[in-house]
Amino acid sequence: MALKLQVNPTIKDAQSSAAPGTSLPATGLQPPEVKMTCPKVQESKASSSQSHPKHSDPNGKDDAVAPKDPHLEQVLSLAKRGLKVFPLAPHHKLPIKGFKWKELATDDEDQISEWFAQYYDCNWAVRTGAESKVFVLDVDDVAGRDSLSALLARGSLPATLMTHTGKELSFHLWFAYPSDVVILNSANNLGPGLDVRGQGGYVVVPPSIHPNGSIYKFDNEGNEISPAPEWLMEAIAQGCCSERPYKCSTESARIIPVGARNETLFRDACALRRRGATEQELLAYMELANLRCEKALSDSELKKIAHSAFGYSPAPHGAEYFEVTLSPAAMHGVAGKIVKTIMPHTEADEAALLMHFLAAYGNAIGRSAHCSVDGAMHYTNIFIVCVGATAKGRKGTSWNRVRSILELVDGEWAKRCIQSGLSSGEGLVAAANGTGVTTSATGTPIPDTRLFILEPELASVLKRMTREGNTLSATIRNAWDTGSFQIMVKKHPIKVDDSHVSIVGHITFEELRRHLNATDFFNGFANRFLFVQSTRSKCLPEGGSLSEQEKEGLASLLKPVVEFGRKAGLIERDVEAKEMWSKVYPSLSEGHSGLFGAAVNRAEAQVLRLSLLYALLDCSNQIRRVHLEAALSVWEYCENTAWRIFGNRLGDSTADEIASALRARPEGMTRNEIIDHFHRHKSGAEIQHALNRLLQEGYVRRHWRETAGRPAEVWLATAPEHPHQTMQVRGEAISVMATDCTYLA
Repeated sequence: MALKLQVNPTIKDAQSSAAPGTSLPATGLQPPEVKMTCPKVQESKASSSQSHPKHSDPNGKDDAVAPKDPHLEQVLSLAKRGLKVFPLAPHHKLPIKGFKWKELATDDEDQISEWFAQYYDCNWAVRTGAESKVFVLDVDDVAGRDSLSALLARGSLPATLMTHTGKELSFHLWFAYPSDVVILNSANNLGPGLDVRGQGGYVVVPPSIHPNGSIYKFDNEGNEISPAPEWLMEAIAQGCCSERPYKCSTESARIIPVGARNETLFRDACALRRRGATEQELLAYMELANLRCEKALSDSELKKIAHSAFGYSPAPHGAEYFEVTLSPAAMHGVAGKIVKTIMPHTEADEAALLMHFLAAYGNAIGRSAHCSVDGAMHYTNIFIVCVGATAKGRKGTSWNRVRSILELVDGEWAKRCIQSGLSSGEGLVAAANGTGVTTSATGTPIPDTRLFILEPELASVLKRMTREGNTLSATIRNAWDTGSFQIMVKKHPIKVDDSHVSIVGHITFEELRRHLNATDFFNGFANRFLFVQSTRSKCLPEGGSLSEQEKEGLASLLKPVVEFGRKAGLIERDVEAKEMWSKVYPSLSEGHSGLFGAAVNRAEAQVLRLSLLYALLDCSNQIRRVHLEAALSVWEYCENTAWRIFGNRLGDSTADEIASALRARPEGMTRNEIIDHFHRHKSGAEIQHALNRLLQEGYVRRHWRETAGRPAEVWLATAPEHPHQTMQVRGEAISVMATDCTYLA
């Protein structure tokens, strides 16, 4: 039987007495009807909680056993369920001073009876988590009921044990603790007024007395404690709760033999620490894993292991530590042969060499070969940004090697069409108006509108773009889209149709993050570029030694490919490539958030142009599957580079500053510390908005640190997850992941 929502008179009465504008959710979970006052409860419980006196029967004989105390019996009934109980301070939610409840909580009935006699007016609690095999959903007041009502849109709750707490409209729902997950304590993470008491926590139970004088009582004491529904576990684990449970490893799910206990638990604790787990979270995990030990370790040993693991630093947070590698599939055909021939003789990066070559080839063949998609023409001009360390990324070296080969194939293109000095939109239009005269596929002289722009200092260009009235950003976007421009001025108007502009820029990571502003991200400027990480591949003190003979050989290989590209027209996918494209297109066209999303949300168009280039390099009139695979591999590299550059940034200055500050503080920051970080120049609303967005995007998590008083809210940085794409092609798994593009044939 499931718990369903329904209106009842008690709730209506409460609604009528609630503050104006306050509404309560209709629910079948009945709040307690409080009738007893504090003095009466004390008197009743004190009289029944005294040590067991002997009394006489009518015949004058003493009974050996006093009557059973109903309050004691209620506590013992919890122990009989296997729940670990312990006493609390009278009329309070805190443990008795000096009472080590984590070590002493028990289901031993004799011990409980002894405590009951010793602490005659105490409250009682159950330790939650793996020890008692329960966790509790704490619904607090109107806010908690509203949050629960919202959650119940996902599904119903099973009939389970329920406690009415001492507060009106508040209750506890009990659920069986899962065997393979650690559920930690959390407050308000499922919604305002909804707390979870799990590993390392406890809940007050009947027959305790609330500080306000009301009594705790079970609504349905005979009910079993049911497993939590799957939707609730998902809510706790996947989004509503910032304290994400830690899954036990396969190894820890098996029995851990005596000789391997310390090593296994310490290794697992260190793995969690690398993910940023706090010492309390490490201990909570090990308390669960300790249940798998052939012989359990003592609490002191667990604490020692947790403390040792916590002494290690977490793994560096952030996308900037993301590894970027190029799949071998990208080295297909002529492009791969040229790169592989050059690589032994240069310190340049393999991926940077490849991308410089693809951009140069795509420009050199001009505006003839194309694909048509929904009425839009896509030609072979691509824009790339080569990103690396100053002087150490060998960005310029990559281009020099490629240029030396293209000069042997088309000297006029290398002499007239390669330019630099982007400054304004008007200047770009003037440069694209014609770099000379060339011949068409039919031999007719036509203006040469090929323009290959090389910017060794792209940072300077980005800074010029921020000047008021500068139209360079819009003009560059137009150059990628259509290649047609018009300057509408009275004197010397310019109109350019079908220009063929390619752009290659070199910049460092920090310069790119600093100078590419949010406007250029979100207006589509950034996603027209392919971002390529460049690092030095090797150390060659004497430089490379690519011979003239080898250069001539590569030029001979490339000349017929260039001629084919200049004469090609409409290129379409073959049947096999169409089938593959239909499988990968949904993933490519899926949008992503933050600056990373703004940089890669033109994936399908970029992959199309790359696949067109690979087809032309094979002198193919159709895009085949192998060309699409190569293009996807290149795109994966560019996407991963963009993730490394922008993956930590949302484009919200306040949120990004908070995330940066948290990454510098592995132990986390309280809300007050975050406010102080801004020297109190940010309002609480601004900071709350930023924290909410960071939490939603998975950049931070919230942790509640136990203190002597009220638990402290602590915010910790997390490493945002790269949006891996898994695609199925003809039943074959094509996994475009963080470090490898694997095609399982």
